Amino acid sequence: MILTFLGTGEACDPDRANTSLLLESDSSYYLFDCGFTVPHAFFHHCQDPEQLKTLWISHFHGDHFFGVPLLLLRLWEMGRKGALQIISGTPAAEKIWPALELAYPDFKARLQFPVHFTQLKAGEKFSSQDLLYRSAATIHSQPSFAVKIEKDNRSFYYSGDGRATAEGEELMKGCDLIVHEAFTLEERMENHGSVASCLRLQQKCGYSSMALVHLARETRRAEKALTKILSDTKGIHLATDGEQLIL
Repeated sequence: MILTFLGTGEACDPDRANTSLLLESDSSYYLFDCGFTVPHAFFHHCQDPEQLKTLWISHFHGDHFFGVPLLLLRLWEMGRKGALQIISGTPAAEKIWPALELAYPDFKARLQFPVHFTQLKAGEKFSSQDLLYRSAATIHSQPSFAVKIEKDNRSFYYSGDGRATAEGEELMKGCDLIVHEAFTLEERMENHGSVASCLRLQQKCGYSSMALVHLARETRRAEKALTKILSDTKGIHLATDGEQLIL
């Protein structure tokens, strides 16, 4: 499996695309979050409209799902016929279809491929193309869910936005890679993770590899402090747009 960071930025970062992951497995693609800036990055990698099998949406803030109308439009334009599965921890259809109507009025009726919605509640499992999805709630300003993906004894965890819960920590155990948001340097926002909390997670649970995403612009600008904090910890790094990791 190949994991590509389509974006690593927060909502308003002018230098980085919105945080989004693209997993490639057996010539199929699986997308994780689709904010404002994500579709163009996705289609830079994917020229076959049938390759995308599922879209996971961690929560319904704009920088995590407002790219979906453009994603659907472009897949239609490319002639997609196969069904697209959209998975989320809370009901997605009531968010996706109104967003599509606002972006492209009356376009839903023109879609030539089915869109299926699956609500994956915390503790439940969902399988797609030999990938196993499991989720856990995070602590955020609206309902938000982390996801763990497993295939062939390899796994990764993606936090979406929010601080980790005890259930999330359980999901992280045994993962080959943790991708976690770290909005601030220190833990000063109750609805977001921080670099410091991610370091504590790694030390507490012994994760071998962790990539930090969704840092606030001010956090990234504190380069000296950030470098010093991370320099003493092995296996943890700041992910960059376009970076690829093999799982």
